[in-house]
Amino acid sequence: MPNKRRPAKVRSGFASGAGGANNKNGRIRARGRATEGLTRAEARKIALSVEGASEGPYFGKPAIFVAEKFLTRMHTKEEAMVLAVGSMEMRDVMLEAEPKLFYITDHYKNFPYLLARLSKLDKTTLKDLLGARLLQIEAKTKKKRAAPAAKKAAAKKPAAKKSVKKKT
Repeated sequence: MPNKRRPAKVRSGFASGAGGANNKNGRIRARGRATEGLTRAEARKIALSVEGASEGPYFGKPAIFVAEKFLTRMHTKEEAMVLAVGSMEMRDVMLEAEPKLFYITDHYKNFPYLLARLSKLDKTTLKDLLGARLLQIEAKTKKKRAAPAAKKAAAKKPAAKKSVKKKT
C-alpha cells in the first residue's frame, strides 16, 4: 500500500505579504486578528473620531470628553472601556441583555456606568454606544441652555399689578 501524504500547503502571496501572515503552524491567516473585538488603540481611535471629542483627565485618569462632558475612557486595570449610561435602570437592562459584553466592578455598583469588554466589543457597537452617550450630552446641554433663557423671559415679563382696595 502506498504511503499517503498530505498535499503541500499552498502559500499564495506569502512571500510578498499580500495574502496574510504566517503563524507558528505554517498556516496562512488573514491580516489583523481572527477574533472579534477591539484593541485599546482601536477603541481610543474610534472614540476620538467623534465630532468635538478631546482628551483630558477624569479623576486623574486619561479620558475622552465632548463639550466638556465625559464620553468614555479606557479602564486602567482591565481590558475594558468605561461607558456612562443614562440611568441605573438602563445600566441594569444592558447588563442583563449582554452579560458577555457588559459588566461592572464593585467600584461602579452605585453609579450609572458600566464596563464593556474590548474582546467582545466591535466597531459598530462602540459607535452606537458612543452615539447614545452623545444624545444624552446634547439633551443635557440643551436643558442647561433653555433654563437661563426661561429665567430671562420670566424676568422680562412685567409683574401683574395687584389692585389694592381702599377701605372706605
